[in-house]
Amino acid sequence: MTTEARTAQAPSLPVAILLVILPVLVVLQYRGLAPASAIAFAATVVMHRLARGVWPWPSLSGPLLPAFAIGAFAVTSGLWALAPLHAVLVGLKYLGFLLLGAAAAQAVAEDP
Repeated sequence: MTTEARTAQAPSLPVAILLVILPVLVVLQYRGLAPASAIAFAATVVMHRLARGVWPWPSLSGPLLPAFAIGAFAVTSGLWALAPLHAVLVGLKYLGFLLLGAAAAQAVAEDP
């Protein structure tokens, strides 16, 4: 089932809601920043998929490529780390959040 563009919500709506509630959230509980951002980014990506029918794949260019290189280095640092599993998991979390944020930015950029 596809949704028509005129009846669907804008994919940037979750990010707009996040920007409204973020100052209060950070003052009340600063640990809520990462989960709220992840939820808003995931909702943006899903809403883009529902509105357009395709996933918003970011291009690996510009500042995104060095950021992915840092994540890849963080994952490979598990080879010599004292806690290798922890190093790999932190690197994978970083890469996942980076990919989610880049996909959300691509979805917002394609929003009419």
